[in-house]
Amino acid sequence: EIYSPPYLFKGARPTITSAPVVVNNGTVFTISTPNAPSITQVTLIKLSSTTHAFNQGQRFNRLSFTAGATSLTANLPASSDLLPSGFYLLFILNGSGIPSIGKMIQVVAPGPVGVGELMDQDLLDFMALRSPNPMRGGMAKIVFALSHSEIGRVEVLDVTGRRVKIVADGYFDAGREQTVTWDGTDARGQRVKSGLYWYRLTTPTLTRTGKLALLSY
Repeated sequence: EIYSPPYLFKGARPTITSAPVVVNNGTVFTISTPNAPSITQVTLIKLSSTTHAFNQGQRFNRLSFTAGATSLTANLPASSDLLPSGFYLLFILNGSGIPSIGKMIQVVAPGPVGVGELMDQDLLDFMALRSPNPMRGGMAKIVFALSHSEIGRVEVLDVTGRRVKIVADGYFDAGREQTVTWDGTDARGQRVKSGLYWYRLTTPTLTRTGKLALLSY
């Protein structure tokens, strides 16, 4: 049995076309979206840091913002007590309470080291799935960012670790979000069976892995 939240049946979800990868406390940042006039909330949800039954890092922040024709300008709290440094999912919601797909963003407390320098200290290395999971047809959208420009590969594996398909293989620039997609097929273009799959990013300096469920019709 798969739970589908009610907001998925209220209409189209707003979309975030671009947003910064790293932001500082007490600053403003711009979110590009074609749905700007209809947005009523901008929120940040901190990634979980659980131990036993407790989420020690749970945070929810509703940001003040102003809306333009195609963008939102959001304000971040200056206090690190209200907005601790770390990785968050950024959401925008319209008047019907329908959220966008979350976009990964890193909050860094301001200090003597600038954001450009922080990008060289392994603070940007992440990978996430930015599409429905389980995947029912369509495309799986895999996003990642690197702190160092280097060669890398993104591939899909089955539960035994056997490679299903290479979805990206090349040189990736540091400091910006990269997006690749998987259409649910293998290297021969054949649709794969329903089940659990791994998506993996590998470079000479790191490996990141995530899990994806595929439901074939």
